[in-house]
Amino acid sequence: MTEKIANLSEERIAYLEGLVGQARAAAAVFTQYTQADVDRIVKAMVIAGMEQAQHLARLAFEETKIGVLEDKAIKNMVATEFVYNYIKDKPTVGTIREFPERGISEVAEPIGVIFSLTPVTNPTATVLFKCIIAIKTRNAAVFSPHPKAWRCCYEAVKIMYETGRPRAFSLASKPRRWQITLTSCTTKMSA
Repeated sequence: MTEKIANLSEERIAYLEGLVGQARAAAAVFTQYTQADVDRIVKAMVIAGMEQAQHLARLAFEETKIGVLEDKAIKNMVATEFVYNYIKDKPTVGTIREFPERGISEVAEPIGVIFSLTPVTNPTATVLFKCIIAIKTRNAAVFSPHPKAWRCCYEAVKIMYETGRPRAFSLASKPRRWQITLTSCTTKMSA
């Protein structure tokens, strides 16, 4: 592993450091979002994911040549609607539980940057799920899709980005075949 890191060009290292820097900036901004902000963005992303489940399934199936189209659509639905139904009422901002008898409060804080590897087997479902979870927990994300699934992953990221516009995500201006970035750099948020 050290040998592979040592073989990265200075340009590549600078690119990766830039991605991490953007993600850290996004994470810092995202800590200011309220529970209502987060929940509004997540709901919009879930709706878009459900509406685009079939389209994303078709892209994944055509690009990877793996699996069954209908199964991929169902997995996209599970990654959006089912996950949303489970997390929608869960608090993820500020004090989420209190134990007055012990004088303890449980406080939800984002961890910052999430790095996500996406598999060739379920690429779009993975992206949808991880985008929703990242936003629900106020974290930025950097995705590295499987080389045989980067186009469909990019489209899934783009849909999440354009829908939620939480700016906890930004798309790499020149997506590379093997790296897609979701980070944020602004404090502006849609209603």
